[in-house]
Amino acid sequence: MGRAAPALAALALTLAAALAGGSATAQDGPCPRLDLADLRFSLAEFDVVVVGEVAARADGLAILPEVWLKGAASAGAVPLATGDGGECPLAATPPAGARALAALRREGTGFAPPPASALFVIADGVAVNGADPPERLPEAELIARIRAATGQYAVPAAAPAEGASLDWARVAAPVGGALLAIFAVSLVLMRVWHRIDPT
Repeated sequence: MGRAAPALAALALTLAAALAGGSATAQDGPCPRLDLADLRFSLAEFDVVVVGEVAARADGLAILPEVWLKGAASAGAVPLATGDGGECPLAATPPAGARALAALRREGTGFAPPPASALFVIADGVAVNGADPPERLPEAELIARIRAATGQYAVPAAAPAEGASLDWARVAAPVGGALLAIFAVSLVLMRVWHRIDPT
């Protein structure tokens, strides 16, 4: 038993080092990266994925959402932050009027500037990002792959009237009628049972 203890301790240290090395390799350094080869893992670093048209506003550029592939869907514009990424390469600012797919991380009350791999400019059905080398694939394929990883495809309502609401005529009235019918049948059955067993 005395000889087995050091061997077990060495094995435990080797496994811990291997696991730590594996996680460092999977993270690929401190810079967030949208890895198309491993979307399920790399998308965990991003809070939202949105597709839409890039529009100029007084405070800079923003994406007007067409589709949300991750995150709470809303019709409000998503600001595209710019800044210094330090050692992390940031995406080039897309021109206003272009369509884009952006994976963004929350930072304070807004979003951090997107890394080069996480912003695709879409033109003529082809999506291209600013990675080195650039990744290029059909828009439909990119959206399908991200949708398969997140399980989400939400189109924001264009107006509040299009949002979720209760349809009284087709939902509430039939369900209410069914509940009343069940209640009436249960009262009849209770009366019948009371006659059979008055105690």
